[in-house]
Amino acid sequence: QKLYQLLQRRYVNICFCKFLQYSTILLLMFTFLIPAGFARPIDSVLLVDIAQSGKRLIAVGENGVIFISDDGASSWQEVKSPVDQLLTSVSFSNDKTVWATGHGGVILKSEDKGNTWRIVRQQIQDDTPIFDLIFLDDKTGFAVGAYGLLLKTIDAGQSWQKVKTDYDWHLYSLARLNSTQAAVVGENHVIALLNKNSDLVDLSETIKSGSLFDVAAIDQHRILVAGLGGFAYLISLQGKILKTLPLPDADAIQSILLLDDTRVVLAGAGGSLFLGNIKTKDVTKISSGISGSINKLFKVSGSVIALTSRGIHRFERGTFQ
Repeated sequence: QKLYQLLQRRYVNICFCKFLQYSTILLLMFTFLIPAGFARPIDSVLLVDIAQSGKRLIAVGENGVIFISDDGASSWQEVKSPVDQLLTSVSFSNDKTVWATGHGGVILKSEDKGNTWRIVRQQIQDDTPIFDLIFLDDKTGFAVGAYGLLLKTIDAGQSWQKVKTDYDWHLYSLARLNSTQAAVVGENHVIALLNKNSDLVDLSETIKSGSLFDVAAIDQHRILVAGLGGFAYLISLQGKILKTLPLPDADAIQSILLLDDTRVVLAGAGGSLFLGNIKTKDVTKISSGISGSINKLFKVSGSVIALTSRGIHRFERGTFQ
């Protein structure tokens, strides 16, 4: 009986060891031999932001996913990400250098157009999300985030320091105006101009209510902002409302895309989609065919694509004529 039990236990141990051995082999196969995008197709992923340099497109989103494309967004390949937090923005600072931000105070950097990535900054315990990042020139960059977070680098992103602000509200989006100035928008109708010396000129009294989720530079003298409230506003850098675009039944506008000097596309929650003219103030509501949120609009290869909770949606040519 004892011999039987001993043999049985030895058999179980051998089986368990074999199980671990084969499991490790399978894990290595999936990690190194199977393309990263195989197990996670892009149309099953929530995507938040996209950037382009030359033919290279990079999209980021939930669980730290990073996808690249070199054929006009027709096909995508997932690349290895060093984090699993939601990534909220991606942008190029030059032809090869790419930056991504996300939850957990994450800033990622790639120096080969997005093929490989490393962590530059991470604050897991704090978990203050960073929502956007831009560079004004080769050395000077800014990042904004929750609870008035403002970060600055003057050494091309090697180090990032906090800049004290008077804001407790979330700062959501940045738009580069020129090599010395950017625009910032955020929660509770925050609008501000940010210069290279970290000075903030507050324009929040321009709009009396509603959080603002996106800002686009029309030129070096005007910005377009939108968010909650059912309107988009064309604003001068002196804080004057130049034009107001009504957006009927718009819950929240999350993305602004400039088509040309006068036409803009605005999109957001519930698949809401509008074509506006900042010269005539005409606005047309368009059926997007998207049931969930449109997180970002982008123009590529002569067409417009949308980043959604289920990957990328390409609008038919002529949709915004």
